[in-house]
Amino acid sequence: VTEDKKWLVGFGLASGSGDPRSTNQTFTNDFETPDARIDYAYAQWQPIKEVKAIGGQFKNPLYKVKDLMWDSDVRPQGVAVPVNIKANDRFTFFITPALFVLQEFKSEEETAWMFALQPGIKVKPGGGSYINFAGTWYSNQDVKGNSFKYSAGTNSTDANGDLLYDYSSVAFDAEVGVKLKGYIQKIAAFGQFVKSDADDDSTGWLAGFKFGRSIKKFGDWEFKYNYRKLEKDAWLDFLPDSDFYGGDTNAEGHEVEFKFGLAKHVSLAMDYYRSSKIKYTGSGGD
Repeated sequence: VTEDKKWLVGFGLASGSGDPRSTNQTFTNDFETPDARIDYAYAQWQPIKEVKAIGGQFKNPLYKVKDLMWDSDVRPQGVAVPVNIKANDRFTFFITPALFVLQEFKSEEETAWMFALQPGIKVKPGGGSYINFAGTWYSNQDVKGNSFKYSAGTNSTDANGDLLYDYSSVAFDAEVGVKLKGYIQKIAAFGQFVKSDADDDSTGWLAGFKFGRSIKKFGDWEFKYNYRKLEKDAWLDFLPDSDFYGGDTNAEGHEVEFKFGLAKHVSLAMDYYRSSKIKYTGSGGD
C-alpha cells in the first residue's frame, strides 16, 4: 500500500494444478512435492472510500451467498469497479460492474469476454436482523461456437465440441438472518437462482440455512446445509464448485458443512456431499 493509501498491489501463491477451480492437494505419489502457482496478482486504486478499481487476476468481487455458480477458488482476470455506499446505519447499497477475460481464441483472433453488472442492497431492519440481496446480469461475448480448456464437458455442444450458447444469464443471491447474543450467535437462510439464454435445461437454484458462531477462537463452530439443482445449460460448466459432482452442470443434491475453531486463524472443517445426475423423465441418472 502506498503512503496515500489509494494504491494497493496484491500477490498470492497456491498449491494444486493449473485448474482454476481447485487448489486441492492430495498426499500421494511417493511423497511428490506440490507445485506452487500464482493464485492472484492485481493492482487496486481506491480514490475515495466508496469506490475501488481493480485490475489483473483477483478474488471474485461479486457478492454471492454460496458456490452454485462460482467455485471459491476461481480468480477472474480482468477489471472490476466495486462501489459501496452506506446511506445510513440501516441501508447499504452496492453495485459492481466487471469485465472478465474468459479465453483468447488465437486461431480465430477472438477473445471470449464476460461482462457482469451486479447491483445490491444490505438492510438492517433492527433487532440484529439483516437482509442481503443482489441481482446480476451476465453478458458473454464469443462463447457460442467455442470451447474451453477446463470445461467439465456437460454443456450442450455441436458435433465439433463447440458450445451451442453464449450462456448470458441473470442471477439472484439473497440471505436473510439474525445475529444473536447467546451461545448461538447467528441464524440465517440463503438462496441462489440463475437463468441462462439456453433453449432448454437453463435454470439452476440453491437453498440452504446456517447457524452457529463466528469462527474466532477454540470452541467456535458453524453448521451449514444446502440443496442445489443446476441444469445442463444453466451456466458455463468450468465455473461451479468443483467438489460438487465433480464440478459438472446437470447435477443436483445435498451439501452439509461443519467448521470448528481450534485457535485464532485455525479451524477444522468437514464438507459432505451427496449428489447425482439430474434424472429427467425417460432417462436414467447416476
